[in-house]
Amino acid sequence: MTAREFNAHRLDIEAFARAGAELHGLSDLAGLERLRADLLISDDERRKVDWQAQGARRRLPAGQVLPVLQLRVRATVPMQCQRCLGVVDIGLDVDRAFLFAADEDEAARLDEDHDDDLLVSSRAFNLMTLLEDELILALPIVPRHESCMPPVLSPETQLASAPEQPHPFDALRVLRDKT
Repeated sequence: MTAREFNAHRLDIEAFARAGAELHGLSDLAGLERLRADLLISDDERRKVDWQAQGARRRLPAGQVLPVLQLRVRATVPMQCQRCLGVVDIGLDVDRAFLFAADEDEAARLDEDHDDDLLVSSRAFNLMTLLEDELILALPIVPRHESCMPPVLSPETQLASAPEQPHPFDALRVLRDKT
């Protein structure tokens, strides 16, 4: 198979690795629905995700040879800054290798001895789902600008949002009034 014969939505992992094939592309960020839920992106915005996948085979210390998928993804995503509440562009850069086991049992057994990410091989593996998963995992927990100021609230907004607190001497006034 040539690289043109491989499909990122239905990828035969074993054949892809055996061929040492490569897939790459520019995908619309707006098309990644689960990722998009965490972003500030409009329908007319045309941001792209630059990705590349390389297949290979790796011999493990025990002599077993497994398919490997090297995934590289780059994207700049708009998120809400948690400090100033404005839009902040976050650069995401993913570069990960995944080993593929023949089945769940083999993956569980190999997982005990290896630090590599292990997945179960498939003849219809959706590379785009893995790409989206990795971008979601790369999102910062608290997105924010390098330096920015919190929004300035008007005095009316500050008073309306501040909880009413008792005066510190109210308890003494109650005691005084009882005597």
